[in-house]
Amino acid sequence: MACDNPRRCQDSACCSQGKKYQWPELLGKDAMEAKKIIESDNPEVTVEIETKGIYNFNPDFCCNRVIIFANHGFVDIPFPQIG
Repeated sequence: MACDNPRRCQDSACCSQGKKYQWPELLGKDAMEAKKIIESDNPEVTVEIETKGIYNFNPDFCCNRVIIFANHGFVDIPFPQIG
């Protein structure tokens, strides 16, 4: 998915436009379930799950992306947020 950052935001709150933008409560939860919750809370984002230790992290800050860092299938730190 193409990176979208129309207002040149540098933080998650800037991107949110009143929608939920961070999910600290999902730490330790099943990564696939967390993906469904995030997409339900904010349908304007695409959620990517990255396996801990094998990050294909894109350095561009994107308002339409949430990356879940997973360890053994569970959400690990940092907690999921737009970016």
